[in-house]
Amino acid sequence: MPSGAWQLELCRAIKDRIAVELTYEDDRLPRTYLPHAVYHSTKDNICVSGTQTSDPNKSPPEINPVPRNFDLERIRLVVATGVKFTPDPRFDRFDPRYKNGIICSV
Repeated sequence: MPSGAWQLELCRAIKDRIAVELTYEDDRLPRTYLPHAVYHSTKDNICVSGTQTSDPNKSPPEINPVPRNFDLERIRLVVATGVKFTPDPRFDRFDPRYKNGIICSV
């Protein structure tokens, strides 16, 4: 699916503060992810920034919340879970990574 579809899905999840299941590149299982911003990166890509709360693809599975960014072109699937989240206080919309523009954010 084109990254534009992921952009719409992720912006919807950000607006509603809904966790998503995100499958990236060669993941066998979806990660649980709390999207906080979709933005234009300094490398002219569209990316999503947020908090990954689980990654069952790691051995042992990663379950600690960790800030993660993903390139939308490399996302294979995004599914809204319906589970609400509270924004991570570490998110800073004035971080230099967002200097090329935020498309949507919490």
